[in-house]
Amino acid sequence: MTLWIIDPQDPLIVRDGRPFHATPGARARSLPFPFPSTTTGGVRTRAGQGPDGLFDTSKTNIEAVKNIQVRGPLLVEIQANDDLEFMVPAPADALIFDVENDEGEIVRKWLRPITLPTSADHDTVADVQYLVGLPQPDSRKPSKNAPPFWKWEQFVAWLTDPNGTQSAIAPTDLGHDGPQPDRRVHVGIDPAKFTGLDGALFATSGLTFWQNEENGRLSETKKLALAVAVGDTKSLTIDDGMAPLGGERRLMRWQQIGKLPAVPDGLIESIKANNGCCRLILLTPAYFNAGWRPDFGGDVELVATAVANPV
Repeated sequence: MTLWIIDPQDPLIVRDGRPFHATPGARARSLPFPFPSTTTGGVRTRAGQGPDGLFDTSKTNIEAVKNIQVRGPLLVEIQANDDLEFMVPAPADALIFDVENDEGEIVRKWLRPITLPTSADHDTVADVQYLVGLPQPDSRKPSKNAPPFWKWEQFVAWLTDPNGTQSAIAPTDLGHDGPQPDRRVHVGIDPAKFTGLDGALFATSGLTFWQNEENGRLSETKKLALAVAVGDTKSLTIDDGMAPLGGERRLMRWQQIGKLPAVPDGLIESIKANNGCCRLILLTPAYFNAGWRPDFGGDVELVATAVANPV
């Protein structure tokens, strides 16, 4: 698969599904991060365009673009020389607490399958053997400073050895908040007079792909973008350049660049050494035939699951 970077030049609007009409006071709200369906649709639309920039609506072309496999999106930081640092959503099996010190550090605790006493009063799910929680109770409330996106190196360490990553850490060393909201107020225009309509105010909310949580200096601002992996397009092509994505056709810079992150060293060997047991962490939202519950088939057995809030 090839890696494509979608670099927003304007705030990206990915609607949350709530109705938005041309009425005074209306508000268009954006999701905090685009769904895979948004970027998949964008990639397939780009691949199905003809030389004139219009989408080829022939049945052959539609079937061809529907067969293009797309993974992602993931968040990336664009660094010097177009180097990329991947960011991933905070794993659901990590519980973050504040550390009582002057540095404002946090600590990660690993949520894992636990066995409760048979006398405990709790709900169970058929065929799922264990609940997920802390082996030792902790009465503290979860931290409000937990970054929703982790740096790739921090995620790899958590994936390969969660027990070894439970020392105190600064939130900015772990990750950051990702794209920031951009709220704008607009006015409806009278098409005959090219003047504003009385009372026709409405608002939109988008995502700005930059990040600066440390000191606010422009020189320290981090440029963010979306990364998607695209499978074989066969006879179709996707061109580098400027093209819209999302609501209001906001402009994005599309560029084929970089490589997918490699499988962490020792991960497969670790799974083999643990009698074939492993944790499967989803990096994008997903749903299955049974809703939250995946059906792996074969000899794979689901023994516990940590399900985050629905989106």
